[in-house]
Amino acid sequence: MKKCLCAVLALFMALSLAGCGGDNDKTNGAKPEKPNSSSSVPEKDMYKRYALGEAGVSGEYQLKTVSFETTTEIPKLRDEKYTTNNEFVVVEIEIAAIDQALDTGYSLLDFLLVDTDKKTYAADDKSIELNVILGDDGYVGPYDALNPGLFKKAKLVFEVPKGIKPALIANSNGGSDTYVEYSLT
Repeated sequence: MKKCLCAVLALFMALSLAGCGGDNDKTNGAKPEKPNSSSSVPEKDMYKRYALGEAGVSGEYQLKTVSFETTTEIPKLRDEKYTTNNEFVVVEIEIAAIDQALDTGYSLLDFLLVDTDKKTYAADDKSIELNVILGDDGYVGPYDALNPGLFKKAKLVFEVPKGIKPALIANSNGGSDTYVEYSLT
């Protein structure tokens, strides 16, 4: 009897887990591909470009690029530094929610650095630590809440090969397959 009960319980649990694994994607399993660090952003996916310092809308928030710098080291917690034989491109942005507060802020996965050859580079997790270090100066990390109309500073870190020429950042807000461009020059 115990074996039978255990078998029924195991079957029930397996079916319950299988039911939770369904895909609610309405595109019949076809998901848009986001460019990775070695691909190019297709021209048709880039639909709007904002100038340096100009606020532009991307999904639930608005942002603007303020400046960028290249360096081989960035601050790390406990007065240490991250160093690279490549380069870090550190982009300063200002970001705010549009209509309602965003509890989770922004996602690093939504940002790409695009160089003048249209190669793309993903944001580095070091962005989180850098914004924590700069938090006393008003910088917010990706997990900080954003409020409507109240721009907060943030820094995005991209590790790239030496000598690239950064042109813009692309933002896909929420994993969309379309991007909004924010110029760096």
